[in-house]
Amino acid sequence: MTTVPERTGIPGCAKWRFYGVSPTLGVHLSATVAAHRALGASLNRKHYFIRSVLEGITRTKGRRPTRVAAPILPDILLRMVDSLPATAKGVRDRAVILLGFGGALRRSEIVALDLADLEFRDNGVQVLNGRSKTDQHGERQEVAIYGSPNPAIDAVAALQAWLTVRGDAPGRLYVQADGGGNIRLDRGELAGQPVVRIVKLAAARAGYDSEKSAGHSLRAGLATSAANRDAQLHDIMRQTRHKNACVARRYIRDAEMWKRNVSQLVFLDDPEKTPE
Repeated sequence: MTTVPERTGIPGCAKWRFYGVSPTLGVHLSATVAAHRALGASLNRKHYFIRSVLEGITRTKGRRPTRVAAPILPDILLRMVDSLPATAKGVRDRAVILLGFGGALRRSEIVALDLADLEFRDNGVQVLNGRSKTDQHGERQEVAIYGSPNPAIDAVAALQAWLTVRGDAPGRLYVQADGGGNIRLDRGELAGQPVVRIVKLAAARAGYDSEKSAGHSLRAGLATSAANRDAQLHDIMRQTRHKNACVARRYIRDAEMWKRNVSQLVFLDDPEKTPE
């Protein structure tokens, strides 16, 4: 079976894969091959019949492009946290949003944090992440988040305000609220889907299209904002904890496409006087 590079739209990141296999079908096919091997049977995924079926499906259905959550940039972030109510739940949601943005955290990482995972420093806070998508063996990764001179988007101040509400009882950092917006440790930890709702509701109150936002928008926002400030890719990856540069560059390609763009040379320079 012939392999060809599938273009991802990111320079230097052509992804080699079996032609005709969409990501979802590829996962199911790999699982089927693994199940056959476990039973001592062989299944050749390069077989002509398998290849023909997969290529036919791809031609008929097409291939869904890789979707990256719309980034929440600092101006939107500021409006989001300003829109939060002055309640215990609002204090919690502010800490969720600012910590998720500053640490480029996945929603699964946000809800998995324990109180003991925080270590406050003079210049910010150090967060010890638990098991994540790129840390399947539980080695845990640390990320540093600087405080901000702007108190409205200071993740450290937001965390300290939340801890005043939450208390110092050991356990999950973020807990649920009751129907009246009161924080209740006995209601259990915050789950991943409520984090999405927190982001979407705050985005809607800030006048941002909530349909474009997701839990991952905080993570994408930090990466894109850093790229807009000319941060190096390896420094962005250190904060996002990406192991694959091609995956990391999906988050910053919007910022990169506007840098050193040749159309700028043509359209933004003063045109020379057209000769008669």
